[in-house]
Amino acid sequence: MNLPPNLSNWQFDIISFLLGLLVGIILFIAWQKSYPVLRKKMVRLQRWWKIVTARLRTGVEQRFYTETIGFVQGYHLGRHLVALEKIYTPPRFLAPLPVDDPEHLLPASAQFNYIWPELATAVATPLVPEMTLRQLLRNGRRILITGTAGSGKTTLLAYITYLCAAATPAEPDDYLLLTLPAMLHLAELNLATEETDPLAPIITALRQRSSPLARPGIPDLLRQKLKADNLLLLLDGWDELADGMETAVFTWLHNLFTTHPNLRAIITTSPTGYGPLLSFGFTQTIIRPWDINELETFAEQWAKPLENNPLSPERYWLPGRSAHETSLRFWLLMQGHTASTAHNPQRIYDLFTLYLKHAIAQTDETAPQASMEPFWQSMAYTLLSSGKLSLTANELTALATETLQYNMAQTDVNEVKALQKATLQHPFFVQDSNGSVRFLSKTWRDFLAAGYLVQQELTDVPASHVREEAWANVLRFYVAQVGAAALVKPLLHSQVSSPMRDGLFQAASWLPEAADSDKWRQQTLILLGQMTRQRTFAQVLRLRAAVALAQTAQPGTMTFVQQLLERSDRFLRQMGVVALSHLGWAEPEQVVEMLQNTLADGDGLVRETAVTALSWLATPLAETALLSALIEGDDNMRRVTAASLVHRGDFGRDILKEALEDEDVRVRRAAIYGLTRADDVWAEPLLAQVERQDSEWLVRTAATEALEMIRTRRKPSPWEPLQPRQLRWLSAYATMEGRVVPIGEATLPFVVQVMAQATKPSVRAAAAMVLGQLLDEQTIPALETAVQDPDTQVQNTAFAILCLVRRAFK
Repeated sequence: MNLPPNLSNWQFDIISFLLGLLVGIILFIAWQKSYPVLRKKMVRLQRWWKIVTARLRTGVEQRFYTETIGFVQGYHLGRHLVALEKIYTPPRFLAPLPVDDPEHLLPASAQFNYIWPELATAVATPLVPEMTLRQLLRNGRRILITGTAGSGKTTLLAYITYLCAAATPAEPDDYLLLTLPAMLHLAELNLATEETDPLAPIITALRQRSSPLARPGIPDLLRQKLKADNLLLLLDGWDELADGMETAVFTWLHNLFTTHPNLRAIITTSPTGYGPLLSFGFTQTIIRPWDINELETFAEQWAKPLENNPLSPERYWLPGRSAHETSLRFWLLMQGHTASTAHNPQRIYDLFTLYLKHAIAQTDETAPQASMEPFWQSMAYTLLSSGKLSLTANELTALATETLQYNMAQTDVNEVKALQKATLQHPFFVQDSNGSVRFLSKTWRDFLAAGYLVQQELTDVPASHVREEAWANVLRFYVAQVGAAALVKPLLHSQVSSPMRDGLFQAASWLPEAADSDKWRQQTLILLGQMTRQRTFAQVLRLRAAVALAQTAQPGTMTFVQQLLERSDRFLRQMGVVALSHLGWAEPEQVVEMLQNTLADGDGLVRETAVTALSWLATPLAETALLSALIEGDDNMRRVTAASLVHRGDFGRDILKEALEDEDVRVRRAAIYGLTRADDVWAEPLLAQVERQDSEWLVRTAATEALEMIRTRRKPSPWEPLQPRQLRWLSAYATMEGRVVPIGEATLPFVVQVMAQATKPSVRAAAAMVLGQLLDEQTIPALETAVQDPDTQVQNTAFAILCLVRRAFK
C-alpha cells in the first residue's frame, strides 16, 4: 500500500495517544459537570427573554411598574436625598405561636411578645421564633402585619411594593417576578361606588394615580394579573378608621375576597382590633424592632449618601427602640442637632417637638412658617375628631384660611397658597391620587392633634375620650404638656374590674411623659408593684406590670428590680431579669454586672433569659460574660448564647466563627445550633465547611441538620391559617378518644373541648395555645372558664390567650 509522502514515516506514539485520551476525558468530565449549570442558565435566559418580550408587548404593565417605583419614593423622610431601596432596612417578623409539642410550650415571658408588643419590644425576653421578609413574602398569600405606632408599617408596604415592581429573574427576588403590586391607603378608595364588582374601587384609585398613557389599560391589566394569580393588594389605614367606619370597609373586603378568592393581600394595622380580618384567611405577624444586625446594615447603607462618613449607631439607637424614633434621632444628628442623642431628649414628646422645629425651619422661606405648626395642628385635629382619613383640597384651603386669619389677622390668597404648597411638599404628608391630603404617619397626626387640644384649651375633650383606643397616643402627647392628674382617676378606678387592667397600664404609659408630679404617680407605681408580687394574677399579667414599671423611668425602679432578683420565687426572678434589661439603657455597667451574677442562678430559664438580655443590650461591656456563657455554661445555656449571638452583629458573627473551631465538641455543636437561626448567606458556607472537615461525627451530623433546616426555610412553604388536624399530638389524642380531628366549623368546638376535658395538663395548655393561633371571638367564654383550671400552667396559658383574643377583637 502506497502511503502519501506526509504519512510514510507515521508511527503510533503511545505517549501522544495517552495525552490525547486524558485531555478528552477531562473535557468530557468538564462538560458533564458544567452541563446542568449551563442548562440552568440557558433556561433562566430563555425565561428572562420571554418575560422581557412579554413586557415589551404590554407597555401598560411596564409603565405601571416604572411609575410605581417612582410612587413609593415618597414614603420615607429622606426622599429628597436618596431612593427608598438604597437605605431601607427590612425588619424581622414574629413567627406564629409554636404549638407542635405540648411538652415544650413558650414560657409566659416569651408569650409576652405576642400579646403586648408595645411593651415587649423594649425589653429582652427568651428567644422567640422569627421570620425574614423574604420568607414572609415567599410563603404568605394573605398576611396581616401588625405593629405599634412608629414601627414602620407604611414604609414597609412601600418597600414591598418596590420589590415587586423592580423584581428580575435573578435571585433573591425572582419569586416576585410578574407580581403586580397595588399599594393603596383606605383614604384613596371610594367605597360608595355603585359598581357591583368590589375590584372597581381599586381600579379607580390606580387609574387616578397613573399617567395618561397607562391609565386606559389599568382595568384590563389588573384583571389579567388577578386571573393569573399575580395581583398583590397592599392595604394601609385599617388602624386609622374611626369607630363605626370599620363596618363599611369590612363589608367591602368580604365582597372582594369572596368574589376574587385568589386575590393575594397584605394589610397593615395595629396590634389591636384586627380580629375580624382573620375571617378572610389571613395569617398574622408582628413587626420586630431592629437589632444590632439591622442597625449595622442601616448605617452602612447611609454611609454613601453621607459621603462615607457614617454616624455611629450608638449615637442614635438603643435596643428595642422603634424604627420611627431611631430615624428621627438619626436625622437630627445628621443635620447637626447635637441636642439629640441616643439618650436625649428622654421624652418622646420632646423629641417630636425638636424635630418639628427642624422640619418647619427646612421649609420654603416664602411660606408663612409662623403659621405652619398651627395649620398642621388644625389639620390633625380635624382628621381625628371627624374620623376622616384625609382632607380634600377645599377643606385644606378652608383650614389654611382660618389659620392665617387667626394667627396673622389676614387671609391673603398668596399666603394661603404658599402654606398649602409647603405642606404638600413636606415628607410628613401624602397627596393621594384623588387629590386629598393625609399624614404619612398616624403618630405625627396624634402628636399635632394633642398640640391643638392644648393650644385651644379643649380640656373637656380629652376627658371624654380617655378610654378610647384611637385616642391613646394622642393623650400620651397631651399629658406630656399639661399633666395627667385631671384624666387619670377613672383609669385607676376602672382597673379593678378589668381582667387585663388596661386602665392601670394606660396610666403607667404616661409616667415617663407626663409633665406633672401629682400623687397619681405614686399610686400607679404602688398598684404595679402589688400586681407584680401577687400570685393571684396570671404570670403574663404580672410580667406586664413588672415591665411597665421598669419603663416608667421613675426613681426607685432599680431597687425594685433588685428585690425581684433576690426572691426565692423563680418566676419573680425571671421577671426581674426581663425588667432589668430595660434599665440597661441608662445604667449599662450596673445592669451587665447584675446579669452576669444571674448566670449562676439555680433556675435554667432565669440563666437563659439573662444570656439573652446580655446579648440584647448590644454593649461591649457584656462581651466577656457572653463568651463565658458560651464556653463554660451548661448545654442549654450554650445553645441560647449561640442563638443570641446571631443577632449581635459583627461581634456575634466573629465569636460563632471561632466557636466552630473550638476544641470542645459541645461548644462547636452549640455554635452550629445558633447558626440555624441565621438566614444570612454568611452562615451556610461555614456550616458546609464544618460538615466536610470536622473530626467529630456528632459535629458533622449537627452541621448537616443545620444546613437542611436553613435550606428548608428557603423553600416555598405556603403559610396559611393553622389546620389543627395537622398537629400530631392532637391527632393522637383524638385517636385515643376514638375520634378524629374534624375540619371546617367543627374544629373550634373540638379544640375547646380538648382544652376543657383532656386529662394531661400539658395537653389542655397546648389546646389553649392552639386557640391563640385560631383567634376566634367565640372562644372567650371557654378561655375564661379555663383560667379557673386547677393546673397552674393551664391557668396561665389560658389567660395569656384570652388577652390575645380580647386585644384582637378590641
